[in-house]
Amino acid sequence: MAKWTLQRARYVLTRKASILMLTLLVFLSIFAFLDFSAPVRSYAASDSDLYQSAVSFLERVAGMNLSIYTGLSPRLVDFTDPRSVHTSFDVDIVLGNKSDGLSTNVGFFDGKIWGYKLYLPSQHPEGGKTLNDCLAIASRTIDAYGELCNVTYSQDVASMISAAMQGQNLTVENDRALLTISCDEGSYGSFTRLGWYKKIGNGSTTEYQSIGMTLSKDGLLIHFEDTLAAYHVVTTSVNVSEADVINVSKPYAEANAKSYGLEIVSSEARLEWWRDYDFMRGNDEFAVYPMWVFTSKYNSTAGIVGYGVEMWADNGQIFDKGVEGEYGALGSTSAPTYAWLLLTVIPAVAAVACLGTYLRLRKKKKGDSK
Repeated sequence: MAKWTLQRARYVLTRKASILMLTLLVFLSIFAFLDFSAPVRSYAASDSDLYQSAVSFLERVAGMNLSIYTGLSPRLVDFTDPRSVHTSFDVDIVLGNKSDGLSTNVGFFDGKIWGYKLYLPSQHPEGGKTLNDCLAIASRTIDAYGELCNVTYSQDVASMISAAMQGQNLTVENDRALLTISCDEGSYGSFTRLGWYKKIGNGSTTEYQSIGMTLSKDGLLIHFEDTLAAYHVVTTSVNVSEADVINVSKPYAEANAKSYGLEIVSSEARLEWWRDYDFMRGNDEFAVYPMWVFTSKYNSTAGIVGYGVEMWADNGQIFDKGVEGEYGALGSTSAPTYAWLLLTVIPAVAAVACLGTYLRLRKKKKGDSK
């Protein structure tokens, strides 16, 4: 009897400790998730300007006839980072019945439209538009967008689309911009994609200074993004040479390789354009700067494969550095990644551990009672 009482006490205490630990981990996980996720709130009268702008975009740019739908179900999603000087909102609108209707998303940056997505029902039939048909629709789309949002660079996009149609070319380039066109066939349908990239600096291009459009085979505008409406290039000055970034970065890679008993087989540095998403240079995550990206590859086929260093090309400050593995950098972590780790991995591991403890004690209890 005394033995059973002791076993029972241990079992109860262990179970309570496991439940307490799991509850604590789940609480921390939810707290971490809420800290980094965007709050969602329903549409209110104070948000009417954004809502009306989204409706105007759907009608005038996306070419939708909203009068045929029985109802619009909008909601506003606030993605504004508290550290930022800018505001970011999405207006989600469901057209018609929520179960089988169209769902749209219009993104706003400081009150200006800069993105759009259309989510089609799974049974949506495809049309038979040709490439030229889709390009003509794209030209009308960008004209309507320029008129609605009062931007002038839409004229350059429209003229280059016309040049592509006349010359039957999938790539058009001049001294100001580059236009690329592709036709993608996939399991989700057939799409025509356009990417217009404004040239900056020494003629290079970046996704942060571009306009992208995707049209379905029936001519519907599926995706639209104008990064020029949000991101801005602060400087194109490159004050750090390629040789300088290699001289600074390579010792890090060599020291790390030595610690793992590996050797460097190749190294390179390439100039890219990065936004200050980690607020290293201020409170504007939409600010774009030149960035040197240094990469060393090791003589390893698994696990650790190299070392990387990112350095701002205008001031020489290191943005990040660390070991690179098969699935990316292993030496640095970000807060959102940590939040998701807490939310998914730790509770799952704790739950499995608690379940294993419970089953093991239950099995032992049955054995002791025999």
